[in-house]
Amino acid sequence: MNTNQAPQQIIDKVLSLIPQKYPFRFVDEILSLTPEKISGSYLVKGDEYFFAGHFPGKPTMPGVIIIEAMAQVAVVALGIYDLLLAGNDNFEKVTLFTECEIEFFHTVTPKTRLIIYGEKVYFRREKIKSKAWVTLEDGTLIAQGYLAGIGVKNE
Repeated sequence: MNTNQAPQQIIDKVLSLIPQKYPFRFVDEILSLTPEKISGSYLVKGDEYFFAGHFPGKPTMPGVIIIEAMAQVAVVALGIYDLLLAGNDNFEKVTLFTECEIEFFHTVTPKTRLIIYGEKVYFRREKIKSKAWVTLEDGTLIAQGYLAGIGVKNE
């Protein structure tokens, strides 16, 4: 076992602190969490609101939603963990996108499970940047790249 792995109670707390909620939560569970790396999953059920129009007869998960799932794991959840490690449990801020550079390799259809990975590049001055990638359960690479966000007061 990785000694840097967060205990399950901390993993559960980080998951509960992700501000996005249904129907815009695209992370079901955090699979692993260390100060530098995270992995999580999302089951694409097929009844999500966006499939009705994207695309009728050939439902395909929109790339912007895949990016959002990557951000919720690799930026938001990893940033929350960093704040908890620093002793900050006052979550008056939310993380907003500041940067995104993603390349896509494969489509996502209903009834698939995504595995989302993040590796921290830096976290300073309330800004976090992570290398992120997402695969299907069988390891098929869907997308990879870099995402960043910054904490802003939640008013």
